[in-house]
Amino acid sequence: MTDDPRIAALKALRRDIPRLAEMLQVEDPRMDIWTRVLDLKLFPRVDPDFPLIAAICGGGSSGKSTLINTLG
Repeated sequence: MTDDPRIAALKALRRDIPRLAEMLQVEDPRMDIWTRVLDLKLFPRVDPDFPLIAAICGGGSSGKSTLINTLG
């Protein structure tokens, strides 16, 4: 675990967004977008312990299996 203040601030923000929305009585389902942005875009850029998520996609015979087999 790192003591990087950027990571601590993002984790606090991630923890507090749902609580703040409830406190302000915000019933907008788009509030969930903020937590997803933190989880999927910001945390991976600053936290080396956060899991990396990758997708391999493409049409038929585009080389997806070849790529995975080469990496494995």
